[in-house]
Amino acid sequence: MHLQKRDLDRAAGELDRALAIYPLYVPALQMLIQVRVAQARWDDALEVARKVLDSGREFEPDLFLEVARIHEKRGSPAEGVRFLRGLEPRFSGAAEVPAAIGILDLALDRPAEAEAEFLRALRIDPAAPEPMMRLYRIHLDRGDLRPLREPMRAALERNPRSVMHRNWMGLIRQAEGDLAGAEKDFLEARTVDPEFPGTLANLGALYGRMGRLPEAEAVLAEAVADHPDNLEARVNLGAVLGKLGRPREAAENLEEAVRLGHRTPDVYNHLGRAWFDVGELPRAIEALRESLKLDPGQEEIREILRELEEMS
Repeated sequence: MHLQKRDLDRAAGELDRALAIYPLYVPALQMLIQVRVAQARWDDALEVARKVLDSGREFEPDLFLEVARIHEKRGSPAEGVRFLRGLEPRFSGAAEVPAAIGILDLALDRPAEAEAEFLRALRIDPAAPEPMMRLYRIHLDRGDLRPLREPMRAALERNPRSVMHRNWMGLIRQAEGDLAGAEKDFLEARTVDPEFPGTLANLGALYGRMGRLPEAEAVLAEAVADHPDNLEARVNLGAVLGKLGRPREAAENLEEAVRLGHRTPDVYNHLGRAWFDVGELPRAIEALRESLKLDPGQEEIREILRELEEMS
């Protein structure tokens, strides 16, 4: 409770008292790691992590990922790689170990080595979410998700009810142009867990791409109502409302997305279009200027901005 309230000193005190009675009580040790991380006491967090790893007790395997993140924040990724490599003989069946090494390889700007580690993690456990998420981001940045189809299929064979993997498969199909297949994946994910916010955002965006705008609005409005901080759904809803000829509602949704921290060129471009359609030229100009600050290389947007400034 104290940890949730950010009362870190009290939380640490209570955990220390519990550990004085049961020194190897792993749940308390793992919670103490969270406290030390929240306090930015990286060395203390690593010391507690080593105690868990050496305890011989069962622990959450995400601990390996936490160790990697601590080393990343501490600025010692190479040291973290050496430490995790040393653990491999003892924990050869844990997919999280190569996944953690891959995280640190990325921190060391070694993308090829990181990708190899994430693939190695998936050979140990095809359904492991962390390495799949990292690989998805790598291939998304490359603009080619096709190499992920086979690992994703293997993951879903292992766990057909994984909502995250089902969503990723839908995104892969969508990138390949198989919109009907993507819809099937998103609907199946929604059946498994109707509350998962990413599913509604993905499904609504797909309907928008397919031109099924009323369905897109309904799904995305539901997503935003259930999770007001679902930025992806909010941005997609703004775009759909604009296409439906309701620019003021679109602008209000996009302004809220910006207020919540979603400041990207795409958001500001949609926002500029929405304010232009409303007739508020100064706000449209302001939005496009913000977009160009984030990505000065948008020549088409620069030309549109020039035309709007001449109109003002």
